[in-house]
Amino acid sequence: MDQRPVGLLDSGLGGISVLGEALRQLPNEDYVYYGDTANAPYGDKTPEEVLGLVHQAVERLIELRCKAIVIACNTATAAGLAHAQRTFPVPVIGVVKCDAYGTGLLPVSRILLEEGVSALAVLHFREAEALRCAGIGAPILMLTPAVTPAQADAVLRLDLTASVDGAQSCALLESAAERAGRTVPVHLMLDTGFGRYGWLPDGTDALLRDLKCCSRLRVEGIYSHLQDAYTARAAGVGRQLALFTSTADALERAGLSVGTRHLAATAAALRFPETRLDAVRVGSAFYGLLPFADKWGFCPVGHLECEVSAVKRLPAGHNVGYGGLCRTKRETTIAVVNAGHVDGWGVVPVRDSFRLRDRLRYLKADLFSLWRDERTFVEIGAQRFPLLGRFTMSNVIVDVTGGDVRPGDIVRIELAPTYASGWVPRVLTGESEETAGESSAPSRGVG
Repeated sequence: MDQRPVGLLDSGLGGISVLGEALRQLPNEDYVYYGDTANAPYGDKTPEEVLGLVHQAVERLIELRCKAIVIACNTATAAGLAHAQRTFPVPVIGVVKCDAYGTGLLPVSRILLEEGVSALAVLHFREAEALRCAGIGAPILMLTPAVTPAQADAVLRLDLTASVDGAQSCALLESAAERAGRTVPVHLMLDTGFGRYGWLPDGTDALLRDLKCCSRLRVEGIYSHLQDAYTARAAGVGRQLALFTSTADALERAGLSVGTRHLAATAAALRFPETRLDAVRVGSAFYGLLPFADKWGFCPVGHLECEVSAVKRLPAGHNVGYGGLCRTKRETTIAVVNAGHVDGWGVVPVRDSFRLRDRLRYLKADLFSLWRDERTFVEIGAQRFPLLGRFTMSNVIVDVTGGDVRPGDIVRIELAPTYASGWVPRVLTGESEETAGESSAPSRGVG
């Protein structure tokens, strides 16, 4: 159970009746009552004055670590609720899985914590280990359940919040907690339609049964993942939201306090405000990697930098690259760029083709690209130059005819950090040399 109190705000003592009803319905919760008798009544004050008082009161309740705030004053609600909701949004869980989407686990995690995220979320235990070894003590949510005794022991050793999705993960954590003589904070995973982790919504009896014998598991949250948020299919989102809410409510009625409810990842948090609930899990938005048209002003945060290793002139009719698929039509100046598949350049995500309409969509995109003669370009200095021939493992050839390009010049390649090889060091813009390379190993940089 989340031990933080619930805060109640009123201009005086009239809200005690609301407190009484809360105690009746939620007798196991702790409460903090903020009665602003010094400034009562609120009814004879201007809206601006009420806003200021509400703001002050909410700040005080947040300082007292209230997990929820109830405005029990009609005047304060009318004047200050919308303002309070805008000023104090729901907590954000910063998703830093997969090396912070390829941008650098440690420096990005520190930035997010400095900016006020309430917790971090990772996918692999090695990521959690790296964060703890670097001295990061913030709450860390494991997005995958423990599947071995060693992983369950790691949850305790690293002081993590575990995700549980069934009897096996519950039993493993219970055994590890018994060995350590401790309790484990956990978040319950529900499968509301994604088909990945979690109990099914009609499996509340099984969930309660699985937890019944686990006295050392402390439920602090419950979550699920939406399948249609990135496609903006409101009907699918609505169905999953309803399933999630009804299941969580059923568990509460059965006597299980589920704690923080979080359903929305980046796509849902941006597109469907009703899914934000008690917290949101934000990942791709931090890195400007939205899988849909951006109207919020997010920008990609990374690119690949490498060097020109050679410059030479080729005569007309000269083959370029493997297979002889490219041939110069004129005398051409080429530059050899020191990057390729080994760095992640040219690597693209696998296309899902389960449905005919997906295949047709990909075919349309390919034909449109061919019609527009869309080639791959790089930036050298202030100029853009097209690639010639095929990508290779370690270098590519660029047509730099007419440009002032020399060996050693820096080449900028628009490559999402997600796809950049893990051995490429991540360098944050403006970062000192002492902290640059905190994330990964040798070679070129992603800035």
